[in-house]
Amino acid sequence: MTKEPKFTPGPYTTQEEWGCGQGEERHLCFHSIRRDEKIIASTWSGPQLHNANLLAAAPELFEALRQTLRMLEVSYRQLGMNFSDNERVKSARAAIAKALGEEVS
Repeated sequence: MTKEPKFTPGPYTTQEEWGCGQGEERHLCFHSIRRDEKIIASTWSGPQLHNANLLAAAPELFEALRQTLRMLEVSYRQLGMNFSDNERVKSARAAIAKALGEEVS
């Protein structure tokens, strides 16, 4: 049984806070990742919006992966196939465990 996540639930958004100029002016840039008005994470230095966007998508990605694994498990059982031996399933379970702060082997 998978533990329930303890992280702040989504949705998250990203916001350029300060120092995010154009061209040569973008030497130091602060992006926040927010849940409502609360900053839950940030990225610094250079054009880090891509990293901030990935972090902001994390709660939805986590839940989509958990639900997909549940759906696959049901499908595999109906087909009489071994769900646990699939390498992609193992990778997905390891990613979920990492997100939950569990030890990944």
